[in-house]
Parts: sequence; C-alpha cells; structure tokens
Amino acid sequence: MKHRANLILSLILGLLALFAISNFYIYAPDVGQPGGPIDGLSVVQLKKFYEARDVFKKVFTVKEGLGPLYNRESCYSCHGYPGIVGNQGLQPAKAEPIKSVTDTFAKSFPPGCKISVPKDRAISASLAPALWGAGLIDAIPDDTIEDIELNQTDENLSTTGTSVSHRSHVSHQDRIGKFGYKNQYTSLLDAVVQQMSTELGLTSRYQRSVIPDCLRAFLPEEPNDNGSILAKLNYFLALTAPPKRGKIDEACNRGRVTFEKLGCAQCHIPTLQTGPQYIVLDPDSQFPTKRYLRITALENREVNAYSDLLLHDISDGVSGGRLRTAPLWGLRFRKYYLHDGRTNNLEEAISAHAGQAQSVKEKFSSLGTQQKADLLAFLRSL
Repeated sequence: MKHRANLILSLILGLLALFAISNFYIYAPDVGQPGGPIDGLSVVQLKKFYEARDVFKKVFTVKEGLGPLYNRESCYSCHGYPGIVGNQGLQPAKAEPIKSVTDTFAKSFPPGCKISVPKDRAISASLAPALWGAGLIDAIPDDTIEDIELNQTDENLSTTGTSVSHRSHVSHQDRIGKFGYKNQYTSLLDAVVQQMSTELGLTSRYQRSVIPDCLRAFLPEEPNDNGSILAKLNYFLALTAPPKRGKIDEACNRGRVTFEKLGCAQCHIPTLQTGPQYIVLDPDSQFPTKRYLRITALENREVNAYSDLLLHDISDGVSGGRLRTAPLWGLRFRKYYLHDGRTNNLEEAISAHAGQAQSVKEKFSSLGTQQKADLLAFLRSL
C-alpha cells in the first residue's frame, strides 16, 4: 500500500514538474526563419504563435462560414509558395470569376437557391504577397512615414512618394495606410479583417456580407467569427519573423553601392524603425471582451524592408495608378516579381519601372555587364 502511495505521489510530482517545464520551454526550431516566429518572444507568446499559425493553415468549410463568395479555402493556399508559411502566392492570379458555394458545393443547397456572380466580379491580375515581418511594418509609426514624404519632397519633388489616409474599420480613426498594393489598409488588423471577408468569405463584427434568404438555413449565423479567428490570424502575422539576408559576398557589396548610386534607395529605403510600444490583440481574448498584449520584441527595432511604404507612380501600364513601394526583403525566396507577378526575370522587373522611376531605369540600362550582375547579386541576397 505504501509503495502504491509513493508511486502515485511520484506521478503527481512528475506531472507538476512537466507542467512547470512547459511554462519555461517550448520546442521552437524555426525561430527567426521564414514562416517561424520573430526572435525575442516569451514561451507563452511562442505557444500562442504556433496555435495561431495552425489557423492560418486551416482549410475552412461552408459550415464554418466559407463563402458564400470566396477565392480560396485557406490563407495558406495563397500565401504558401513553395510550402513556406506566409510566402508569396502559388502563381499570379488570372482574371477569373470569384467562386460561389452554391456552384462549388451544389449538392449542399436546394436546386433553386443559387448565387450568381456577376461577370464583372473578377480577380484583378495580382500576386499574393509574402507576409513575413508584417508586425514590424505595422509597428512603424505614422510620423515616420510622414517625415519620409516631407524629406522626399524637399529632395526631389518629381519623385516624391504619397501617403494616403483611411478610416480604420477597427479603431474608427484616420490612419496612414501601410498595407496592400495601394496602401488601402491602415493596419495589419484592418488588412486581416478585409482579407478574411474578400478571400474566404469569413465575416467578422467589422465586416459582414449580404446573404440571400434561401441560404440562411444552410450557412452559419453572421458574423461567422466572434473574433477568435481574426485575433489568431492577426497575432500570427504580427509575430512572423522577417526574412534575413542571404549570403553576402563582394559582388553583393558592390551591388549595394550601385543600388544607392542609381537612386533606388530613395524609394526602397533600406532601414526604418519601429516605435517604442507595440500592442497586439490577444488571440485568447474572451470575446466580445478584448485584451491586448504588449510585444516588446517588436519595439525600437530596425525594419530592413527596403521600402518607404509610400505610393509612387511607376507607370507600368497595368496597375492603373500609384503603387506602394514593394518591400524587397525576402526577394531571394520569390519566383515572381512585381505586384502582378508578370515576370520571373529580375532584370525584366527592373526594366518595367517607369514614371517616377524612369530616370533610375535609364541609369540601370546604361550599366556595364559587371555592374548589372553585381546589382542583381545584391538584390538576390535580400
């Protein structure tokens, strides 16, 4: 009897020890790597990160709110090439009709209940961007972007970038846009709200859809998400590690000098700085009550994104206006270039720049063979 009691006590002590260790350690082999968490996180923050990443990879069903109109069934299906979480799209999107649950899952709905997608409702030619380091970009203060705009105006009015302000869906405040090809989203959370709705059809308290009456009995009540999915997706993206530089050799160093001499760095600014405080929505909030977490790992930190986060007219003949300066970090992981992924040739991508980048493009065209090779080597190290 005494032996049995000792055995039970040992098991209890062992479980308590395991619980204690789990609060101080977590297996995290991909810290600082593409698709992994940013370095400097606590054990609790790491646990929340991996749980949130599972939601990013999750394939949603109609019963969970997919649709009624949607593009893909998971975030990962667009932002997962080539198998790395948060990377760019599988391929440039072609202009094709948006999917409807009544077409894709016709047997699940009455024959007379069908959603007709207007012919003009098509995906514009674009490429799902890589999302690494999104939290760092989110943490850059609006004042920083405004200062860059003013400095560019003083230096060269003809090539200065433009900031745009929008009313946030979440905070209901006017903020400078930092996300999206045209800076249409003021914050990472606003971008997630919109993308959940437009790409998956998952609605939240901030973004709802119009459901035909004949479908209401077959689809979950709106909003589809009480806040948990939104908070987890936002948390994952906020804490995803930025891409680190690849191998740097003498050619890369020479190419960096050429990059600056050509004037590329005026728009593709190598380094920005995050602010002194950054908070993110706690993915474990008991909604509708929201809690926020301070993430010190994203504070007062360099952001080597190679972008001024401003809109510029590069007159590419496709985009129809100004585009946000594309961040160049992680360039070596990409197969396609430019916002629409029209080319997999980096030199062609540079040559597609015009408008405010016309003079830089002409300088690039006049480079010697070795200088061009060095510049491309530098870009491929990012």
